[in-house]
Amino acid sequence: MNYNLGLVGHPDVNKRIGRIIEENFDNITLYPVDIVDEGDLFRGMKRIKRLGGACNGILYTARDIHYICNNRLDHSIVNTYIESTKGDIFKAIFSGSYHKGADIRKLSVDTLSYKRVWEAFSDLGIGEECNIKIIKPAYTDSGFVEKAIAEHYNNYKYDGSFCITQITAVRDALIKKGVGAVLLETDRDEVIKRINNLISKSFSVKDDDQDQVAITITLSNLNENIVLNDSQHSVILEYNRIMEEVFWFAERVDGAYCTNGNKSYTIFCNRKSIEYETSHFSRLELLDSIGEKQVVYVGIGVGYGRSFKEAIKHSVIANIRAVDEKRNSAYVAYGTEKIAGPFLPSNEMKNHKTTVFDARLEQIAKRSAVSINTIYKINSALKKTNTYTSAEVAQIMGVTRRSANRILEKLEREGFVEGVTMKSNGGRGRPSRIIRFMF
Repeated sequence: MNYNLGLVGHPDVNKRIGRIIEENFDNITLYPVDIVDEGDLFRGMKRIKRLGGACNGILYTARDIHYICNNRLDHSIVNTYIESTKGDIFKAIFSGSYHKGADIRKLSVDTLSYKRVWEAFSDLGIGEECNIKIIKPAYTDSGFVEKAIAEHYNNYKYDGSFCITQITAVRDALIKKGVGAVLLETDRDEVIKRINNLISKSFSVKDDDQDQVAITITLSNLNENIVLNDSQHSVILEYNRIMEEVFWFAERVDGAYCTNGNKSYTIFCNRKSIEYETSHFSRLELLDSIGEKQVVYVGIGVGYGRSFKEAIKHSVIANIRAVDEKRNSAYVAYGTEKIAGPFLPSNEMKNHKTTVFDARLEQIAKRSAVSINTIYKINSALKKTNTYTSAEVAQIMGVTRRSANRILEKLEREGFVEGVTMKSNGGRGRPSRIIRFMF
């Protein structure tokens, strides 16, 4: 199914985002609305109104232009804007320092909050040394572009401030005046994420009677080169870690969880739960938590339906698309042709911490001579509490109480568990020992 997308922004930005869309999406037809300055606003907004009958959604290339248009017209279709990230600020700072030789500690910036800019400089270790001046254009006032240019220029004349702006017309005007200025450009992955979010919302609004959701998760074949050079423990650990992440994702969406063999899982939940957990798929933390270790590739297919049977069918269609990506990715299907994706892991890589954590579990298994599989099962249970009876531990491990006690003795010798108290069984039999795990 073709998705008609209205794209509103400066023509240079529209072209750049158009290339990103062409490289990463199939079946999107663009309807660009070019707005260079205030003189284009009236004509642009008339065109945006007409797009309501032709487009499925509208994407604004920056928050400022979205704010302007939302204050002056009512949208009849879903719309959103591309948010600037801290990474975008870093790129602008680097550009000012490297390409323009600017003293980035003296900064004049518009549209962003002082807090966001200061946090970026603090992450670079120069927050306390900076003099940050924030300009807040009054987008609903006439002449706001000229006012922003004037304020930036005054800051430049006062102390030689370097300028960062989200408004292309402001950047161009400042450069003509000899002022060091760069445009705050949005990241490619953020563009993809916003478009996927918009497509998801568009389909969701049209098919609001599709209340059942099935999520099919498939692990691809192992990468043979990594398997040959990796320990068996690492491979088993990676499988178990992914299984755990799938389980906890199912818990967060209040879903039922089942396995389809050793490389596939299905989660059943309702529409409200999955959309709340993912903010209409603007974030999919399951992909982030799985990470990019590449022992396996994980394909996630989310299917909507009026019944679970229909939802499963759509999830399988989406899952096939995700597996074909040959990387960690997800697709969302509302029908056989209404498919959004790919959704990819965010740039906020969490796999580093997970790798350190996994190495620690491997060390516990090695020191205690307990299988890594058992250690991982115990660690999964520790997310709820770190104290269990020996009977509960046996259930977690899937072994008899006698076998569980032998395992606990090994862990206790190495200082990974301790007995803290005894629990009465209501006067029948011996009291149960309470075990505390110290992983």
